[in-house]
Amino acid sequence: MIGSFRKEMKKWHSVLWIVFISMAFGTVGFLFFSPQNVNFMRVARVNGRSIHLKEYYRSLAQLQERINTLKPYAKMYGLSEDMFIKSVLGVSNPAEFALNSAVKDQLLDSIAEDLAVRVDGEWFKQELVKSLPELVDQDSKFDVDAYERYLQRMSITPAAFEKEKEREFSRNLVQQLVYNMAYVPNNVVNDFLQADYGKKSFEIMVCPQSFFDKKAEEEKVSDQDLEAYFSKHTDKYRVPEKRSGRYWVLSIDEFKKQIEIDDLAVNRFYERNKSSLFRVAPQIQLRRILLALPEGHTSKQRDDLSYKAKNLQKLLIESPERFAELAKKHSDDKKTAANGGLTEYFSRNTYSQAMEALAFKLRDNEVSELIRTPEGFEIVQLVGRKKAYEKQLNDVREEIVDTLRAKKALASVKADLERLVHTYKQEPTALDEFIQKHGLKENKTSLLSQEDTQKTELEGSLAAKLFAGNKAIDAIGHFAHEEKFVLYQISDIQKSYVPKQSILQDQIKSDYLKSRSRDKMKSFAQDWKKALLNNQITLEDLAKKEGFAHVVTDKIIKNTTKVKGLENFGTLIQKMFVMSDPSQVVQHRHENTLYFGRLKEADDQLNKRAERDRSKLIEQEKYKTRTTLLGAFIASLQRNAKIEIDNKVLEAPYGRQATT
Repeated sequence: MIGSFRKEMKKWHSVLWIVFISMAFGTVGFLFFSPQNVNFMRVARVNGRSIHLKEYYRSLAQLQERINTLKPYAKMYGLSEDMFIKSVLGVSNPAEFALNSAVKDQLLDSIAEDLAVRVDGEWFKQELVKSLPELVDQDSKFDVDAYERYLQRMSITPAAFEKEKEREFSRNLVQQLVYNMAYVPNNVVNDFLQADYGKKSFEIMVCPQSFFDKKAEEEKVSDQDLEAYFSKHTDKYRVPEKRSGRYWVLSIDEFKKQIEIDDLAVNRFYERNKSSLFRVAPQIQLRRILLALPEGHTSKQRDDLSYKAKNLQKLLIESPERFAELAKKHSDDKKTAANGGLTEYFSRNTYSQAMEALAFKLRDNEVSELIRTPEGFEIVQLVGRKKAYEKQLNDVREEIVDTLRAKKALASVKADLERLVHTYKQEPTALDEFIQKHGLKENKTSLLSQEDTQKTELEGSLAAKLFAGNKAIDAIGHFAHEEKFVLYQISDIQKSYVPKQSILQDQIKSDYLKSRSRDKMKSFAQDWKKALLNNQITLEDLAKKEGFAHVVTDKIIKNTTKVKGLENFGTLIQKMFVMSDPSQVVQHRHENTLYFGRLKEADDQLNKRAERDRSKLIEQEKYKTRTTLLGAFIASLQRNAKIEIDNKVLEAPYGRQATT
């Protein structure tokens, strides 16, 4: 008995060891793959520096936030979200974009460390507030409680968040340093100014289409030529498939009348949306003095107006009670000057950003400092302030009822139409019964083609539906259009076909001769340009030889729109202004006319306007150079870096979940 017991215990002893080992591995696996440890798994290394999964997640979350802010704009412009976001952000693969952003951040972090970039404490606080405008209250003060709630939602401690922000600001400083390295040489600026503002005269040869048409007609056209042309361009003469249909427009107004909305639904909608749909933003009322700069003002006019504005602001600081009196006398704001500069109550995004940034911080009757805005110089005084509030339920009850009725009516109409389409397949009479029941008026389309689907009106939407899929005659469907529903039925289909060559003979010959004329133009143009560049003939002699008009312009500027002897020449003059040497030749085609141009004489002396715009041009060119310079700088860092990507981590469930 004891012996058998010992044998059984030996068996269990082995099993227990296996269980204990399994539990140990399970515990280690849990600790290693717990959310906290997963966040620190490495997805890439850049020059030996690790990028962890949490950094990749953060980069992806920031991208998603940018995408979410753009989605309403896509809807506004009637574009698909994917297409709009790709065109604005250049993002087709969010996961790849986020990883590249994390790599870029790591590269910039290493540069910031090499340069020993240090962020000043006070400056850091200012930048932190600027980066979180949604946490600034109506009195323009940073809401610390909201900041704590914001960090709680992000599941991050203040120390960790501010450390990440410090790294972000350091990266921004590195990029700003690269930006400030942009330089535009004087000779480049002078070339631009000369091209835009210098005066030049040109000689131009005008070659009309009729010359090439005549050359094309001089050669015999055989039946074989026409047959070969038709065979090559058959699709050009194809008559496209056409379809027509009947349709009926359903307004939801009749359906809305049949729908009752109870108080409970109204109350529920109000409570759920009162902080967004029914919130009135904080407003202020000001007295405003605007000293407007004239269009095309000189630097002297700007300085004189600035001097006047500073004296006026100083006077108002000393005597704020005189604001209305001085606004009537000095303000250029026609809407408010007569009323002592008094504005209506307004919320943010009504006036310039610079003015509002100061105005919303003012205390009662306080006069602002001098504000520089796109219009000129402004001084404002706070008269009154209204705090943000939520509209009362009774004030918005009718609006809510109408919204809920419309929503339910839309759902009801859509459900009825879906049932009709389903029932119609077994019971064709259901369509006529539905039309009679709702008293719908029948409309008919003309024969429509695929090209008609590009139209923006109802006809375009109908064409798109008639040609969608392989629908047969009598098939029905429906779609929404401008808060209404359209029910349609295909009534006729005319298949695509190519007419016989004999029917199109005259059209084919005309098209063939046009094609030959274009070939002649190309051939002659190549020979003429070659002869001109090799100085075998002058432009004037070539024009005489071929019987073309030869025009010599006066000294003109780049934006000249009228030239004696020329008509409708398009962008020819702007194109020729690039030339700086009389040996150069410009070839330009506009509509049915070919032009050849040469520089005759250039005026090296720039006008006053050019000198006045010099600084503006330098800034514009610097901006272009900065963008290119920063891109080149990042590209050079990536080119010289050792970047290792761990695709196994990214493809694992905890890596893929970030992209779902």
